[in-house]
Amino acid sequence: VVMPASTLPYFTPAFRDPTKRWVMHNAKFDAHMLANVGVTLEGRWCDTLVMHGMLYDGEGVSHKLKHCAKQILGWSWTEFEDTFGKAPAGKTIGDVLLECSVQNLQKLVEYSGNDAYGTYMLYKELEKQLADAYAHSLCPDLFQNQLDLFEYIEVPFTKVLFEMERA
Repeated sequence: VVMPASTLPYFTPAFRDPTKRWVMHNAKFDAHMLANVGVTLEGRWCDTLVMHGMLYDGEGVSHKLKHCAKQILGWSWTEFEDTFGKAPAGKTIGDVLLECSVQNLQKLVEYSGNDAYGTYMLYKELEKQLADAYAHSLCPDLFQNQLDLFEYIEVPFTKVLFEMERA
């Protein structure tokens, strides 16, 4: 999400809602970016990067969003630099995106919409795959499949890791 930090207070009720389920790819990074401008993200963080890692792990396996979407969904969209170019010296990616929001909002909306759509569709498919994946467990009554492990172990652990990093 690229927006001036001054607009974030409008979203405060959603950010603070503990019943929300936030579907993100690399959730800790997104939460850090929000925390850097004073936003605390409540609710459950469902990280498709972690979901992908549970099912597809090994040396050389990429967990980047576009790779995961291409592998799992067979769908791709343009790379960031192909869409926006490299940030010139002295400018950040955020600067480039803010300039784009003024000069070509449609390009920014299309790119961010693809990221959001790709993340959500990836979540839905990985959720199915985790539900179908066997979970070897010492607690078979609690963990029937990999989705149970994700929900009860990985989801809370992502938030704990974030809080440790913030501290």
